[in-house]
Amino acid sequence: MTLGAAETRLQGMGTTLVLAVTITRAIGMPGDVQPDVRQITLAHGDRLLLCSDGLTKMLADERVEAILGGGDPGTACRALVDAANEAGGDDNVSVVAVDVSGSRL
Repeated sequence: MTLGAAETRLQGMGTTLVLAVTITRAIGMPGDVQPDVRQITLAHGDRLLLCSDGLTKMLADERVEAILGGGDPGTACRALVDAANEAGGDDNVSVVAVDVSGSRL
């Protein structure tokens, strides 16, 4: 399933409703699926984080960065999930961290 996070604002009767984390595309549904694609430049020693909004809604970017920089990727992932849960854990928390290495980047 390909998920796109979209923030949709519905206005009615003077009230604005915010629907975050709306599924905007899914494989298996009618029609063509066009994934969001972004190109980034990575260098040896970078750490790439893929996570759900269950993490980013619970922790400030600075806290995520501080935790992510400590230890190996697995240890950092466990620490991020623990920190999000300790901060209230209002949503599911999914985290993947990958260290970039090699000379052919």
